[in-house]
Amino acid sequence: AVPRRVVQVYAGPVGAAGARALQLAMADAGGPLVQSRRWTGAADDAAGLDDVLADVGSGDTLVLWLPRDAWVSLARHRPAPPSGLYRLLASGQMADVDQALPPSAWQRAAVFSYLLDPPGRRELRMQRNLRPWLAGKPVAPADERVLGNALTACNLLTESVARLQGRLVRDRLVEVLEAYPSAMGNAPAPQAYTRFELGPGQRFSARGGYLVRLIDESPPRLDPVLEWTVP
Repeated sequence: AVPRRVVQVYAGPVGAAGARALQLAMADAGGPLVQSRRWTGAADDAAGLDDVLADVGSGDTLVLWLPRDAWVSLARHRPAPPSGLYRLLASGQMADVDQALPPSAWQRAAVFSYLLDPPGRRELRMQRNLRPWLAGKPVAPADERVLGNALTACNLLTESVARLQGRLVRDRLVEVLEAYPSAMGNAPAPQAYTRFELGPGQRFSARGGYLVRLIDESPPRLDPVLEWTVP
């Protein structure tokens, strides 16, 4: 079975970029009809939400590119997703799905893309590697994912420059960075991703992700329905 069509609802520039990328990918793959619809995601825009969901129903796949605040508005205006959907898919990173909030019926029904290491494993790395380094330093509290990734980038660059042994040649530095996993061990500990690899022509260190469901427990947890996959 395949969905009769894919309807994307997005909010904001990040959501628009995600919807555009998926629409192009589906067109290249010869998939079902894809319709992309913008919603403001605002708490007072119930009418706009009604418009974009008016004809969504049986046999459709609904894809949500919505930030966290828009999910709150969504549940307030529509307590549950349309009935008969083929799939309900969503961006987990935009939704901050790992922030352990009480999930709505929408969140319980959705399958989320999730590009980071699972929260339990990532928490252990933060405890052992990021927080001890931050202790006593004049760094303002912030998102630990951002802090850990920034520290990883600094560590990677510092160690790579040190390996140049004073011969500061740009192209050689790039070669050392590309060889980082094999030359110096695997993923630097503070970063937030399951895999961390660079290589010749490989400028993205993490290229895969999971599909997860939000399990309504106390506290809620993420349960992979598809293991780490690189498209």
